[in-house]
Amino acid sequence: MMYYILSLFLPLSLLASVLLENEPTCKQWGTDDLAGLSKEGDIIIGGVFSVHTNVDSLDLSFQSKPKAVKCKNFWYRVFRFVLTMIFAIEEINKNPRLLPNITLGYRIYDTCTMPPLTLKSTFEFLNKGEDSSSNLACKTPSTVSAIVGDSGSSQSVAMATLIGPFRIPMVSYFSTCACLSNRKKYPSFFRTIPSDYFQARALAHLVKRFGWTWIGTIKNNDDYGNFGMQAFTEAVQQLGVCIAFSESIHRTYHRDKLLRIVEAVKTSSTKVVVAFVAPAEMTVLLHEMVRQNVTGVQWIGSEAWVSTQFLPQEESRRFVSGTIGVAIRQVDIPGLRDFLLDVHPSMYPGNALMREFWESTFRCTLMGKEDTTDEEPSTSLKECTGRETLHSIHNEFTDVSQYRVTYNVYKATYAIAHALHNMVSCKSGNGPFPQKSCANTSSFQPWQLLHYMKTVNFTTKIGENTYFDDNGDPVASYDIVPRAVCSESCPQGTRKATRKGEPLCCFDCITCADGAISNITDSPDCMKCPWDYRSNQQRDKCILKEVEFLSFAELMGIILVTLALFGASLTIGVFVLFHVHRDTPIVKANNSELSFLLLLALILSRQLPNNFNEAKYITFSMIIFCAVWITFIPAYVSSPGKYTVAVEVFAILASSFGLVFCIFAPKCYIILLKKEMNTKKHMMDKMASKDL
Repeated sequence: MMYYILSLFLPLSLLASVLLENEPTCKQWGTDDLAGLSKEGDIIIGGVFSVHTNVDSLDLSFQSKPKAVKCKNFWYRVFRFVLTMIFAIEEINKNPRLLPNITLGYRIYDTCTMPPLTLKSTFEFLNKGEDSSSNLACKTPSTVSAIVGDSGSSQSVAMATLIGPFRIPMVSYFSTCACLSNRKKYPSFFRTIPSDYFQARALAHLVKRFGWTWIGTIKNNDDYGNFGMQAFTEAVQQLGVCIAFSESIHRTYHRDKLLRIVEAVKTSSTKVVVAFVAPAEMTVLLHEMVRQNVTGVQWIGSEAWVSTQFLPQEESRRFVSGTIGVAIRQVDIPGLRDFLLDVHPSMYPGNALMREFWESTFRCTLMGKEDTTDEEPSTSLKECTGRETLHSIHNEFTDVSQYRVTYNVYKATYAIAHALHNMVSCKSGNGPFPQKSCANTSSFQPWQLLHYMKTVNFTTKIGENTYFDDNGDPVASYDIVPRAVCSESCPQGTRKATRKGEPLCCFDCITCADGAISNITDSPDCMKCPWDYRSNQQRDKCILKEVEFLSFAELMGIILVTLALFGASLTIGVFVLFHVHRDTPIVKANNSELSFLLLLALILSRQLPNNFNEAKYITFSMIIFCAVWITFIPAYVSSPGKYTVAVEVFAILASSFGLVFCIFAPKCYIILLKKEMNTKKHMMDKMASKDL
């Protein structure tokens, strides 16, 4: 099918270029339906990823101008690949030893697993089209120096065929078809994932190792599945294994064909099935298996899907438990996890892909300045606050246990960067080109970079040596994965929580609380950090708390100091006032014996004596005192850093002012402003009226 598309598309494009040779203007035909991310730089690297797994039905009647393609089924895993490329580029730009004084930019497109969109993005890379109102001539050179992508083999075949004559290097991170190793057809193709030739032989030996001689096979009906299954069949038959049935699947198939495949699995005399299938097709197939309750199948999976999370755990336990297969090497990329979890729409304002990712992750709608589409926001979804964080999300995007293909994207980006570095480091008179010349860094040709891609050899941060053979392939290395688990391992920063009523092997991963960490995989508990340490955002490390001081120079410090000085002055003033008027009746009535009696009475992939007239004032002061210190506790615990000290100072001042105003303010009022009431007769009359 891919060759058919190319056979139609390429001649038409060449014919169009011939017909337009005499045209004075360059115009882009069709609609601009390529979504993606971009950033300018001295040298631009292209990126092609299938962020969506499908598109809406296309009108191919050719009765009217085709509408823009609408992609659907957002794929978190592949969006992780996109941001991994961006992470690698930003990391390279910060490295003073790699491409010094040169800034890398990127232009990344989403092709929705559609070869036609892959071709369209390739044309964008080759010659940036202008909009229909432009009058610029079509003389713009390639906008990118190299390309990372694509994921599917069919898409990569389309792209490699188109850019081959221009000698633009492309490095795929997930295209495994052995057909792409043909250097004559695809002279500028490289990849950081091994060819299916090696995977097919590994699967064949795996089948033989378990003594299975009667198996069924299911393949993707595309370049990946057809070439991969062909290599597997040849290898397995040489080992004496027979094939009971062989079926083909594609996500665009009608359900009748899908039912036929499931029926073949159900009725076959073998329950061992080798599936050389892409994740999208395997998802469709297994959902149908779940619907029909087809169990007891021993799946042997190709690397495309065997290490991918595509079914809920409740279903995967029953229908794919025990699956074995080969997968590309799993590694950890230092710094990537923090980069992914810190992603926010504000970092890519107005970007459609980032908006869709954020809205689908948090089930909300982004509004305001970032709402750049003409569509009305869904009324069924709440508005995003902007304070959402990916640290609390567990999905394919944040899953750190699946750094397999992710690592290939990382290596592909670095391979291009190292080739560029070798090219710009060339010394004149000692170069590889005619007359020992070097490439002009500011205006080099793609074929010059291609020369350095063939000889690139570097070591990644985790110590892996990376280079390409004569066919553009890397050294083949696989992990054997048996998938016989109830729950996936809990990463660092989480603890295992057993599910009620289920075996110990079935558990959930709970993020450690603030102030606690777990620094091992599958930790049963979280360890509490020392009092002077706190947990980092990932909850996998205790870090020293920052010491904050409440400065006398800042506004809060000035206010608290002013209140403290005012309170101290007020207390001294009351003390002086009471000392001067110590012989007056109202001061004599407020003696220490009665004060102590009052306090005692208050305590007791009890009723006060009748002649004691201070009760209501002291009671009010005690109520204020208690209210302040009761509310102080939660405020103190929840206040960070220097605000803890501020809360404590405020509580002391508030309780002190409460005592001063409630107990002594009425007396000071009488002493200073109501002297006629500060008599023994008035005091006795007041107590007498109270007795009555």
